[in-house]
Amino acid sequence: MFLFNFDFIGRVFELDQLHKMYNKSGFSFACIYGRRRVGKSALIKKFINDTNGMNISFTSVEFNDSANLLEFSKRVLEVLSQAKSYIASFESWSTAFDYIVSEVKDKKLIIFIDEYPYIAQGNNSISSILQKYIDEVFINTNIKLIVCGSSMSFMVNQVLGYKSPLYGRRTLQMHVKPFDYYDTAKMVDEYSLEDKVLMYGVSGGIPYYVNMLKQGNNLKEGIIDCFFNTSGSLYEEPNNLLKQELREPALYNSIITAIALGNTKLNKISTKINETDNKVNKYIHSLIDLEIIEKETPLMNTSTRKGIYKIKDCMYKFWYRYVPTNVTNIENGMGKRVYETNVEPDLPMFLSNVFEEICKQYMLRCNKNNEISFMFDQIGRWWGGNPVTKEEEEIDLIAYNDDSIIFGECKYRNELVNENCLNELIRKSNLFSMKKNIYYYLFSKSGFTSGLVALAKNSTNIKLIGLAEIYK
Repeated sequence: MFLFNFDFIGRVFELDQLHKMYNKSGFSFACIYGRRRVGKSALIKKFINDTNGMNISFTSVEFNDSANLLEFSKRVLEVLSQAKSYIASFESWSTAFDYIVSEVKDKKLIIFIDEYPYIAQGNNSISSILQKYIDEVFINTNIKLIVCGSSMSFMVNQVLGYKSPLYGRRTLQMHVKPFDYYDTAKMVDEYSLEDKVLMYGVSGGIPYYVNMLKQGNNLKEGIIDCFFNTSGSLYEEPNNLLKQELREPALYNSIITAIALGNTKLNKISTKINETDNKVNKYIHSLIDLEIIEKETPLMNTSTRKGIYKIKDCMYKFWYRYVPTNVTNIENGMGKRVYETNVEPDLPMFLSNVFEEICKQYMLRCNKNNEISFMFDQIGRWWGGNPVTKEEEEIDLIAYNDDSIIFGECKYRNELVNENCLNELIRKSNLFSMKKNIYYYLFSKSGFTSGLVALAKNSTNIKLIGLAEIYK
């Protein structure tokens, strides 16, 4: 049984779903997946610890089938020890499952199999074996079976996919995603507001990365040690993750690098890496499935031709922006100087995009908590041509429903936002012809001028939001 004594942050909804599953009578089968380092195992172990019930918890590794079966057998016999004195390992997975059922009878038992894809690699019949036991044996028990995996493509296609023997049998499906900016900040509660923004920008909300970056005396030292040191925990992280997930990491790496350098259209990416559009498009979809990149289309624009590709994961965005171009000096032991000379001065530009994402997440939290005057059903960014000036325009944030709309501007600068910013946002909003209740939201790192504050106080459709409000 897992015994833990730590402060567990976030995952309130996920834990609630797991406990609801546990409290139901009868058999349950949960499939839980998400990218590596996101905290899936910690979530499940926290749930198991909370239940204080009987559990068999097993983490498979990249061994052959007999080695994984041996380790699984050990875990089974630690919990159900009747046969421990005369058996060291079960001869098959079926024998192990039969033994579990015979010993447990109608008692409630959690069977947690972590990194399930590793078992399947060594035994391509394991899903069929589980299917048989779910359909014919487990269904009559109080067993709670949880399979978990970090290989996104495998879990989606080989466990949840309609061609999988396990298709249609799961009673709970959970995609564990990175923390948003708010839960990330809970992990570094003692940090300044600006360092909380930076932490989200360099970690992407991955709990493992946050813990690594916290190891320094301060965040700057943590970033240098992790990213700009050849022995740092994150120095080769994106490359290592690509090698674990994909067969041709070099080509995927080239695509991500091309996007990081500003090539956001398919033809531009293909030209940059000298590959055909069809081939690049196929590989891009794999990167989208892994949640490393995404395709973004301007809100309120139905044309897919306007869409661009961008790096979705903040850690990847940070790494590809600053590490590859500085490898020579990093490997020469100049990581601190690289950071202070080439990274630190550019951080305001990098963090301006991160701040836009944080503002969007803030709005989603407010929407969920009923803290906005209307419930929006669409949120995103807009860009497009001005029919009068023939110039490109951009609005950082738009959120709307059938009756109301919010136009937002996000400023991550060391200066107060003034009335000119509001007037510019109003001007751009006039590009849209609509009959809606209109609201203007201004987000600022450094605050607002007294004139703008006075203006907002006398208006019901202007809202000013600073860092303290975002993180309250």
